[in-house]
Amino acid sequence: MLAKKEVGQYGWTVETDPVVKKIAANGDVQLILDGNGVVLAKKEIGQYGWTVETGQQ
Repeated sequence: MLAKKEVGQYGWTVETDPVVKKIAANGDVQLILDGNGVVLAKKEIGQYGWTVETGQQ
């Protein structure tokens, strides 16, 4: 998954690896569901800094 803060063709930042199954974003929070049933959340753009919210750890 890629993300960015502004409109335009360039400036994308890698967020996750290919194991992500579902993605949700609302306001400044991003949520992902990985292949193991783990939900992670964060507020920043970038590949790191995810916090486990639920599921297997």
